[in-house]
Amino acid sequence: MGAMTVGNLLSIGRMDLPTYLFGAHKHDYWEVVYYYEGVGTNTIGGVVWEFSPGMVICQPPNIDHEEHAEQGYKNYFISVENIGALSDQTEPVIFYDTASGDFFNIFLQLFYECRIDGHEQIAAALTDAVVAYIAVLGRGTVKKNPYVEQFEHTLTANLSNPEFNLTEAANELPFSVNYFRGIFERETGLSPKRYLLRLRIEQAKSLLGGNSLSVSDVSRACGFADPYYFSRIFKAETGQPPSRFRLQRSKPQRGVAFYDFE
Repeated sequence: MGAMTVGNLLSIGRMDLPTYLFGAHKHDYWEVVYYYEGVGTNTIGGVVWEFSPGMVICQPPNIDHEEHAEQGYKNYFISVENIGALSDQTEPVIFYDTASGDFFNIFLQLFYECRIDGHEQIAAALTDAVVAYIAVLGRGTVKKNPYVEQFEHTLTANLSNPEFNLTEAANELPFSVNYFRGIFERETGLSPKRYLLRLRIEQAKSLLGGNSLSVSDVSRACGFADPYYFSRIFKAETGQPPSRFRLQRSKPQRGVAFYDFE
């Protein structure tokens, strides 16, 4: 850990060894914590928040907080006198970094500039940039976990891929598969498996609305290698087989008049 005073910045440091428990404490300044490794909880004023990589927690002055992680965690942190427009807030400001890690890049650069003599002016400017990011990213409620958002994109990109393996894809993330499944379900309301299935069924409904593709073609376009399995799953999800669904969609709707004014 390191410390220095630069304008609005009081101190800066990092937990670069796994930390399992940081007991209850409070201070008379704002503390901004960026968690870059590990999962755990931060209890702030009696309210428990789960943290994971990419989460930022801005803790207001004079509120007890305590961190705990069974497998350990690492973070960067800064202490600042105020955080601009949010300084009057008495609740923690909690958000996730962008998927490309924009906030972390500024935070990391600030950490290294503070270690170089004569770079106080640069460090002060970067502190202002950190505060500006907090003001923008910290608006409203906690944003979606960037890893959940990333995985949603992965599922969408593999909608038509029958070889796609959910477990292998989840293993690429910095979480255990079971832990990430819980995060994903909490934020989307569906498990990754159900989320992918929902995407595929909705895609199938859209394709069946036309008459250009056979049921087998629709099956393959929606990531099902076996059209019979696809038909069985489709019926279980919609209440009717694909052929009947298509027939219902193709029937003219009685009692509805359409007018085309040119």
